[in-house]
Amino acid sequence: LRNIAETLLMHNLAHVLASDAHGVRPRRPPLLRAARDRAAELVGANAADALVETTPAALLADTPVRLPPPQPVRPVKRRWWRF
Repeated sequence: LRNIAETLLMHNLAHVLASDAHGVRPRRPPLLRAARDRAAELVGANAADALVETTPAALLADTPVRLPPPQPVRPVKRRWWRF
């Protein structure tokens, strides 16, 4: 799952980084620091900030969102006997 998420980030196919904290007891704020830091390593600090602040704020305000163009993902060739 982590490899897929990182591939989506590196190819501009993920636009928001968020947490699904439904039903978590006791209530706590979503903890995104580690994910944001990893995103910064992969795509840079500005893009990581956009994933957790700029883009979500624009979506909530119903304002246009400027997104980088997607980059093609090359499929990984696997041998038929490896699953």
